[in-house]
Amino acid sequence: MVLIFDLDDTLYDENAFVKSGFKAVARYVSGVTGISEKKLYLRELRLLALYGRGKIFNTLLEEHSVLTHKNVRKCLSIYRKHRPNIALYPGVRDLLKELSCYSRLYLVTEGNTLVQTAKIRALGIRHFFNKIYITNRYGPKAAKPALYCFEKIKRLEKCNWSDVVYIGDDPNKDFVALNRVGACTVRVHSGRFATTKAKQFHGARYNIKDIGKFTTSILS
Repeated sequence: MVLIFDLDDTLYDENAFVKSGFKAVARYVSGVTGISEKKLYLRELRLLALYGRGKIFNTLLEEHSVLTHKNVRKCLSIYRKHRPNIALYPGVRDLLKELSCYSRLYLVTEGNTLVQTAKIRALGIRHFFNKIYITNRYGPKAAKPALYCFEKIKRLEKCNWSDVVYIGDDPNKDFVALNRVGACTVRVHSGRFATTKAKQFHGARYNIKDIGKFTTSILS
């Protein structure tokens, strides 16, 4: 059995990374404007709640009359390159340690390569996985729900799709293609999509609430 995990909101709370990045950016903008880091950080959170991800930094800088291309680029660079203050969900480290003793583990995640690499380093999980695939390294053709990286794993393992188990959280794109080829899919109801209802054919075969309590017994 080959176990493939998603990263964001599956193994840890991605919102913690966002908050960590916002704090780093607030520190920089505070140095430029003289406004307290706490006030700027709280404003970032407010903008996120109001408008979602997007031009949060642009808006923050514009509100304090320091909106320039240089400052926007600097904020984005700080956000992407900062050392994130994040931690695995409870029980995940023990789970990965246990599973790696008798199964081949892989990680397939997407997003900015620098950002995802920083997350993996901060979580200290690289050694649990036989290989880690960041889809952005392979271009748009590898973006989920594409099977590009999963096919690489399948060829590497010389296994059938029926031997592949994928554990993720996003019903919009994590499972639909893998369901189609007969892989086993497991959805963790955590993070941003915890309560999102899956569209037809987009849901996972199995659903669990706590990744820390995942067990291969549900696949028997």
